[in-house]
Amino acid sequence: MGRLRALSPLALLCLCLPAACLDPCVPSITPPKPVVPFGGSVDLNCTCANASELNWEVSVLKKTQQGPGWVSLSITNISDWSPVDLKCYRQGDLEGRAIVEDMLHVYELSHLEIHPDAEIVARRKGQVFCRVYARTSEESEPDLTLTLSSGGHEWLRTHRNHSLQYDFVLKPEQDGTELVCEAKLHLGQQELSVNTSVTLRVWAIPYNVSVWAEQMSVAAGGNIVVRCHAQGNPPPVLHWVLPSEDGVQRLDNDSIVTISTAQSAHNGTYKCVAENRFGSVTGQTDVVVEASYQVWVAPVVVVVMLIVVACICLSLWKILSPTAWHPSLERALKWVTLELLPMLEEGETYLVTCWMDLLGDLLGGQHDATGYLHLQGSPNVVVTPQPRGRSLLGATSLVRHCHSLTLG
Repeated sequence: MGRLRALSPLALLCLCLPAACLDPCVPSITPPKPVVPFGGSVDLNCTCANASELNWEVSVLKKTQQGPGWVSLSITNISDWSPVDLKCYRQGDLEGRAIVEDMLHVYELSHLEIHPDAEIVARRKGQVFCRVYARTSEESEPDLTLTLSSGGHEWLRTHRNHSLQYDFVLKPEQDGTELVCEAKLHLGQQELSVNTSVTLRVWAIPYNVSVWAEQMSVAAGGNIVVRCHAQGNPPPVLHWVLPSEDGVQRLDNDSIVTISTAQSAHNGTYKCVAENRFGSVTGQTDVVVEASYQVWVAPVVVVVMLIVVACICLSLWKILSPTAWHPSLERALKWVTLELLPMLEEGETYLVTCWMDLLGDLLGGQHDATGYLHLQGSPNVVVTPQPRGRSLLGATSLVRHCHSLTLG
C-alpha cells in the first residue's frame, strides 16, 4: 500500500483504466519531402490529433499559425541553396517521441531551349540541339532526364545530362514535323517537368520528276505532246532541252510541250530539268517521228523488183523476137503515170522511171519512159540526163545507174 500511495494520480488512473492512458500521437508533416523553386515560397502543416500544442523548428525565417492539434509553417523568398531541415514536435515532450523531421528541397529548372539547324534539307543530315538549366539543394548531380520526341515517338533520351544532340535525316513528306524537348527532374517524391517544341521546315531538292509523251511514236506531220511533273520545296522551276525548238509551244508554266506539226528534226530525247535553290534533277523520254517516205518503201521496192524481172524476161523475148515499142509497155507507163507516181516522192519517181527507161532500151523503143511520163503531165517527173543505151551493152551502164539509185 505504501508504494501505491507514492504514485501520482495520473499513474494510478493508468493502472486502473489502461484505455484512459493511450500513447501520445506522433506528428506528421504535409506534404512530405516538400520541394520549392529557388526564390519561391512554401506552406507546410504539422498535425497531431490529441496534441494540445505543436511547434516548428527551422533554420530560416518563418511564420506560423497554431490551433488544436495542428500548426502551419510559411517560408517565403527562399534564396539559399543550403538544405533546410524541418522539425515539428509536440510541446512538453521530454522524451522526444513526438518529434518528426523532414527536409525541404530547393530546385531550379529553367531555360529549356531547342535549336534545329537553320536549314534542314530532305535526305541530308540535320541536327537538333536541346539543353536545360537544372540545380537542386542536394549535393549530388540532379536526377535529370532529357527526352526528344515527335508525334509521340521518342527519338532520344539522356539521363543526368543537361543537354542532348541528335542527328537525323528527314523525308520531304516530313515538312512541318513538330519536335518536342522535355526535361524531367526527380526530386524528393515529386517529378518536375518542363517542355518546349519547334516545328521543322524541311526543304527538298526536286524529286519524283516524271516525263511522259502522249504518243511515243508519231507520224510526220502529227501532233507531239510531252508533259513533265516534279515535286520539291520550294516548288521547282521547269526547263526543257529539246531536239529542236521549231514550232514548239510551252504551256502550264512550262510543264507541257506541244508541237502541232512533227518533223524529222523533232525526233529524239525530250529532257525536263526541275530546279530549285537546293539542286536540280532531270527526267527524260524519247519520241520517234516516223518519216512519211517509210510508208511507201515497201510498194516502191515491189515495183522496182517487178520491173527488174520484166526487164530480164523482155530481154530474152527481144532476142528471140525483135520488135519495136511494145503496146504492153505503153499500158504499163500509163498505169505508172496515173496511179503510182502521184503517191511517190520526187526521188522515188525518178527511181521508177529510170528502170522504165531501161525497159524501153531493152525493147529497142524509140521513146524513153521519162520523156513519155513528162509528156503525160506527171507532176513529179523531172527530166534529168542519164546514161542511155540502144544495145544490150549500152543498157548495162543504165542498169548500173538505176541499181545505184535503188541502193541509195
